[in-house]
Amino acid sequence: MNKVAVIQKVFGKCMGATLVGYSTAEIFFDQWEPLNDLPIRLVFDNGQIIAVAWSKFDDLWLSNDLSLPFDIYDSQIRWVENAIEDINQLLGGVILSVSLGQGYLEV
Repeated sequence: MNKVAVIQKVFGKCMGATLVGYSTAEIFFDQWEPLNDLPIRLVFDNGQIIAVAWSKFDDLWLSNDLSLPFDIYDSQIRWVENAIEDINQLLGGVILSVSLGQGYLEV
């Protein structure tokens, strides 16, 4: 399935829905450290969830559940809710459209 079709399928039920929360992953090395480049889970007022991650280098992965496209093996992962100030500004906003960035390694 091409990227446009995947975006339409995953985000389709969220068009017009309000973003009510999100969570980002942290991994434990010697201390908890954020994985700043994804994964992220978006939660909407209509009950929909969108998970966004990389399944391998530069391969965007989208899902409507809490799964991940990779195995965390023995790593410890925790999910932190609403922890990025730039994203917090979007809480309460409505999804009107979705697009992919055009730059290299950029979404």
